[in-house]
Formats: sequence, structure tokens, C-alpha cells
Amino acid sequence: MSTLTKYGKVMQNNNHWEIIDDVKYCKQLTTKDNSILVWLYKEFKHLSGDGLVRYVYEQYPYYAINSEIASRILDTEQYDKVQQNKPLNNDCTLFTIGYEGKSVEQYVNLLIKQDVKLLCDVRKNPISMKYGFSKNQLKMIVEGVGIRYKHFPELGIESSSRVKHFCERLRIVLKTTDIIHYLIRKKKLKPYLRNSKIQNVLP
Repeated sequence: MSTLTKYGKVMQNNNHWEIIDDVKYCKQLTTKDNSILVWLYKEFKHLSGDGLVRYVYEQYPYYAINSEIASRILDTEQYDKVQQNKPLNNDCTLFTIGYEGKSVEQYVNLLIKQDVKLLCDVRKNPISMKYGFSKNQLKMIVEGVGIRYKHFPELGIESSSRVKHFCERLRIVLKTTDIIHYLIRKKKLKPYLRNSKIQNVLP
């Protein structure tokens, strides 16, 4: 919301947010998306504030495990279900994780499910064009769910070295591709292997 506020799209008004630009966002929706929003409004218009949060927590207790208000708005039985959904890992374990092919929501959810307490960012330059993975964004997001963030740039790889490493891997792929095509032409390899995933050559 802070980004939307920064660009003049919304503003906070008492206890709610208000759209302040002139864009007709509803007209940009597909018919299907518009019908879903209409259904959501009709289904939940009677709920607001704690009532809406309580409904979500009761249906999906996992999403309340880091909530600061769950104990206040849920009854004892429902709150016990939330506690039962908390992942507990008493072992001291070192995990590794990358973010290729993951949204920041999927990434953080994996950390939560493994009960990770500290995220160590070992990128030399923790900057990403992918939303949520630049240093300040990632730090804010993970600390918002109770995970400490620590950057160790000295463990990262220099950009020049990464480029060199990538070029070496690319040469292997290209060489492997040439060999496969040669074997197919010489009928030493069956044609159906043309669709094999060459990227599997490189772990």
C-alpha cells in the first residue's frame, strides 16, 4: 500500500483505504474476474474488520500462525487449531533455497513451513528485477513474518565471475546440442530424443 500511496493511487482515510486516481479499474477486468468480484461482495458484504479476518482464520488456520490478533478474535477451539498448524523444528538445521521460478509469497511460505528463524542472503549484490527479492523488500517481508534477515555479501560471487561461469555452462550446452544433432544425422541416435531436455545435462 505504501507504493500505491507513493504514486498517488490510494490514500488512507480513517480506518479504510480509498482509491484517489481517475482510472476505471473495473472496466479493465475480464468478464470472469468481474463476476468473481461481484460474488465475493455478495458473499461477504456482511463481514468487516475482525469478522472478515475471523472467517479467514477459521477456514485457513495456517494463515493465522503469525497473527498478533488471532488469540483475541478466535475462540479457544479455533485458536488451538492455529497452534496445531505451527511448524516446529527444534533442530539446528541449515537449509539452502533459491528464488528462480518462485513468487515472493511462495518463497516465504517455504521458509515458514520449515520453521526458518534466520534468512542469510549470500548474494554479492542483493538486487533483483523480480518483485520482493531486492534486499530492502525481502528484509521487510521476511521480518514481517518473524524471520530475521542477514546479508553476507562477502559470501557472494562477483558479477564478472558469474558471467564467466554462465559462459562455460552455455558452451557445454551448445557442445552437447551439436553432438546430439550430429548423432541424429548419422542415425546413431533415435529421432525421438530430439525432444529430450538438454538442460538436464547441467544440474
